[in-house]
Amino acid sequence: MKKVVLTIAAIMAFSAISFAQAPEVAKVKKATATVSTDGNYVAIPATKAAAFTDTITGKTYTDAKGVVSPVFKSKSGKLYIGMTSKKTGNYYRKYLNI
Repeated sequence: MKKVVLTIAAIMAFSAISFAQAPEVAKVKKATATVSTDGNYVAIPATKAAAFTDTITGKTYTDAKGVVSPVFKSKSGKLYIGMTSKKTGNYYRKYLNI
């Protein structure tokens, strides 16, 4: 009986050790800097890429009731018109099936 208990304890200890996760290493961001004319270091400000905004195609969409709306092109290239809900006032996109 002792051998069984010791074997089970050894298996549990081995499994606990083998499944233990390695500690996470903190990620350090590198500072970008240049050397000025007097020998000091000057930080270079980070530049952010311009966020893509939906573009107006210059074309219009006329629905069955005769309402004319401008057509927009999304980031993924799909065409849509902007609609506002009459009940809630929320803005949503109505994608065009072409």
